[in-house]
Amino acid sequence: MYFLAFFLFIAACVQFADPQVFNPIDYGAKGDGISNDTEAVRATLAAVAANKGGEVLFDSQFAFLTGCFNITSNVILNVKGTILASQDSSNYIQVRGALQWQSLVQANSASNITITGGGTIDGQGAPWWACLHRGNDSLHLHGPPCNGLDRPNLIMLAQTNNINIHNITLKDSPILNTHLHGCTNVHMSHITVLAPWDSPNTDGFDIDCSVNVLLEDSFYSGGDDAIAIGCGDSRATSSENVLIRNMTVERSHGLSIGSGTLGGVRNITFDHITGVYLLVFMTLIDY
Repeated sequence: MYFLAFFLFIAACVQFADPQVFNPIDYGAKGDGISNDTEAVRATLAAVAANKGGEVLFDSQFAFLTGCFNITSNVILNVKGTILASQDSSNYIQVRGALQWQSLVQANSASNITITGGGTIDGQGAPWWACLHRGNDSLHLHGPPCNGLDRPNLIMLAQTNNINIHNITLKDSPILNTHLHGCTNVHMSHITVLAPWDSPNTDGFDIDCSVNVLLEDSFYSGGDDAIAIGCGDSRATSSENVLIRNMTVERSHGLSIGSGTLGGVRNITFDHITGVYLLVFMTLIDY
């Protein structure tokens, strides 16, 4: 009973009352799907951060071509149109201490984040996948757009609380679609994740060292795990209290628990999942 009540709380935890609306068009974006709108999008998010929150409207008649950007607390990304991920690594920032480009949508140590709107976040991943298709050693990342670093995720939320992602399509991510690391109180629903069957490492939902997560009523068809749950950091809080229900999965590598479980994995429930198999690394799981 407590488990169900807690997830009902999560489903309603992120609520905003008449937030101020910020439009990238007002900050110089063209929204034509061709012009580089990276600086305008970042300026919009900086204005929202200075305002201590608000709604960023990517309106329905526009396609915004952009590199990576950061979202801060009390932000709604209202994606009614399309966000197109840049295929030029000069529009990304290297992750500090890692050989990887920053995720397209990134939040660190934030709270009250909503991503919604009925539109599409398109990772335009084909040239990034080609980095891996060139060879099977470290040299294969040296060509563009990877240029020596690993590919950017589509969405990465780290040490972030009270997250609501719903009514959105995620398409052709360069690598992982949605990666949660060290997050608490997450509700994800009515998300469609699409990628070709041979797109490398295009996991749908990676739940990593995160607590109180509800994922429901969503669809995955892609090139790797539909859902992967783990916690590879022994210093971190385990992944626990995770409920996955009413999911449809077509092409995929199935559902994965592990193999990174040094931090522990506890209280994981799958309910009404169609079209998949479950891959469990049993010896590494801390029950």
